[in-house]
Amino acid sequence: MHFSVGIWDTLFGERIQLEIPDSCGNTIRRSVTKKWFELMKNQERIVDLYKQVLRVHMLDVVRGYRVLYWVVGEDIDETTARQFMNPDTGDIYAIYYFEQDEPKTEVITKKRWDIAYNKLYGKSGGTETTG
Repeated sequence: MHFSVGIWDTLFGERIQLEIPDSCGNTIRRSVTKKWFELMKNQERIVDLYKQVLRVHMLDVVRGYRVLYWVVGEDIDETTARQFMNPDTGDIYAIYYFEQDEPKTEVITKKRWDIAYNKLYGKSGGTETTG
């Protein structure tokens, strides 16, 4: 796939770096031209290039703190992802617990996640940003 628009854009176009999640949840970097990115964004095709994978900071009462990767539309719906996504990092924060012997997973804000982490571990969370 070409990540530029024409020969002049390839040779002289301003380049930007995109971090794109692959199917395993790993982040890969791609160098694209700014003009190509704007064209794809305007055509809303940039979303079709890959399924959006979100990093999830999970507090699990059984396994403790762990990092998971959820696919938007499969593991989490788009509305919830947009509502709870950390604007600085794009991460999601969740807690896994039991309520009357029923397992529950709840997506929460970073602020509530930090409070829960502090109660479980008595120190600040594994991530540095707050919000």
